[in-house]
Amino acid sequence: MRIPTPRRTRVDIATAAAVLAAAAARGTWRPVDGGLEAIVGRDGYGWTVALVPAGTDRKGRAIPAQARITHRQGLGGCEPVDVRATGEQAAAIVASLAAGERPASARGLLPGQRRAGLVAENMA
Repeated sequence: MRIPTPRRTRVDIATAAAVLAAAAARGTWRPVDGGLEAIVGRDGYGWTVALVPAGTDRKGRAIPAQARITHRQGLGGCEPVDVRATGEQAAAIVASLAAGERPASARGLLPGQRRAGLVAENMA
């Protein structure tokens, strides 16, 4: 027996670019299994943007950080989206997080990062 999978909602390029730009500019990130996640409000929906940190594959090749829009929530419920960000859009999100434009309490840590830096920031 085959389990039906939900249909992916189509998103136009301009909306996806605006959601990813908003995530880089003012997204509130929280740590989740395998990376960070932010919910960005746009066009009456809450768009979920996921960021998977950079790493290496089994052969030791570098894999850059990847960002994608995974869901959109509205009054009718939650719809799966799955839109991948371009390399430039993902780099803008990573640069925004690395620049520390948000207070330490609103920033999440990528897996493998140490909390010592945040403790020092909070004590200052």
